[in-house]
Amino acid sequence: NGSHIFLLVAKIQAAYGYSKLLSERVSESYDIRRKEAKEGKQVKRNVPLWLNTDGTIKPEVAGAVKECFDLYVQGCGVHSIAVQIRRKNIEGLEKLSGPTISSWLKNKATIGIWANAEAQDEKDREEIDGCYPAVIEKERFYLVQRLMMERTAKPVRTGRNNFLSGLVVCSHCNSTMIVHNQYGKPNSFRCL
Repeated sequence: NGSHIFLLVAKIQAAYGYSKLLSERVSESYDIRRKEAKEGKQVKRNVPLWLNTDGTIKPEVAGAVKECFDLYVQGCGVHSIAVQIRRKNIEGLEKLSGPTISSWLKNKATIGIWANAEAQDEKDREEIDGCYPAVIEKERFYLVQRLMMERTAKPVRTGRNNFLSGLVVCSHCNSTMIVHNQYGKPNSFRCL
């Protein structure tokens, strides 16, 4: 309606310009932090739960993280590990869950590495060793990574192509009926 369209376009352009400038500033800030981390300087960023803001280790939480790795190597699942850690009543871990344990087991910060794995661009994906004090030995961390790969649940293949397979039962012998295919298409059910 008249001149209002020009005002709307101007506001949209101003909002886009502000958003782009903010994005560039944030990206530049991360680049500076990565550079400082490579030089071995203290990096100002969010720290993992087992560290204080000054980079020192919280002994009770770090002990719980170590115990999580040990229990996983022994064969415990992440949910049972979470239950065992919650029973210890450690401050900050009252609501610990299985997914949190799983993320700890995958987090390279446990071995002191700043892994920028969430970066969208390949050139920004890098790992900087020594940014954090390690709470787990590298051998133990990589053992858990291998175990996690081995223990991932694989989908069960039943070989059944029909959604009624295994559900229909013979009225005479009470055994499961199978789908009889004719010319590659389901034709009828039959009892073995």
